[in-house]
Amino acid sequence: MKTSVRYFRDLCRFLILLLVTGCGLIEQGMDDCPTTTTILFTYKSDKGNEILTDYITSVDAFIFDSEEMMVRHRKFTSSELRAFSGWHVDDLPPGEYYVVCWGNVGDNSRMTDFSRDILPFSDFIIRIHPDVTTSGEQIYYAPDMKHPHSAEGVATKVQSTTLTEHYFKVVAYADNIKEMPFVRAHRTINVYVVDPCEEPEWWIQGTKLASEYDFYYRTRDVFRTFTQEAKEITTLLGDKAYLSTFHVGYSEIKNDIDFILLEGQGGREIVKVNLKKFLEDNPSAFGNTIDILITLCDCLPFTDDNFLDLGVSISIPMWNFTPIVPKP
Repeated sequence: MKTSVRYFRDLCRFLILLLVTGCGLIEQGMDDCPTTTTILFTYKSDKGNEILTDYITSVDAFIFDSEEMMVRHRKFTSSELRAFSGWHVDDLPPGEYYVVCWGNVGDNSRMTDFSRDILPFSDFIIRIHPDVTTSGEQIYYAPDMKHPHSAEGVATKVQSTTLTEHYFKVVAYADNIKEMPFVRAHRTINVYVVDPCEEPEWWIQGTKLASEYDFYYRTRDVFRTFTQEAKEITTLLGDKAYLSTFHVGYSEIKNDIDFILLEGQGGREIVKVNLKKFLEDNPSAFGNTIDILITLCDCLPFTDDNFLDLGVSISIPMWNFTPIVPKP
């Protein structure tokens, strides 16, 4: 009996000693284990399929430290995203961080100039380039958050500035992975024109359109007027029409957003479509993409005296009106 007790006691001591010694060995071994950090970019369809490279051709990724100061930035090209949709961040010390990503920031967009200073998170904005007068770009934002305003133009919530969705912690001696799901950050407005007179040049002007975001994904109170030529396109049925497309921010849809059909660049106003009223009259048009069809019903000379007799129809394009094939 005493032998059994002694054996059991010695066994316990041995196990404890082994455990302590093993912990020391493990701790010494961990010094040689790297601390890795990987940020994964993802954009999925409603069915859960990965479609990132189908819609996003470049990514600007930013890392901010616990004081919300920028410490890393890298731009990824289309070929890099096709090879690996992520960022292996080198030499990022253990600590707390925040990540923001923008997709498709190109020639029509500009970010805050951070090349000379280390700026705080709250100072960063993205805007449609001041020299661009036609439209914005099909940009995307990560992490996936609610739009500042719903498709119907109503505020979804007062957005938080606590950066909960952006937060991640880098732990020493570990493989740290932060997934960054993207959300569409542009509202697309298509204005179609059908003209039996086949006038050679139509232009569309959009007023009071949102042109800036901050990095919290909130639209700023900066609005622009964009004017562009309506390009000739072919409908699914083979009919000819004209199209202007605007990519703008998710601002609240107020009474002062208009789309105006102009007779030539800088020409006379033919008809004005108020976006808010159009959506009230056509509830099914609400969405991330809004389609407006302007049909000129009669072919009459454009004079001030007989314009009211011209006849103009404002409606939603029928399903067989699109898709469209752009004219080469």
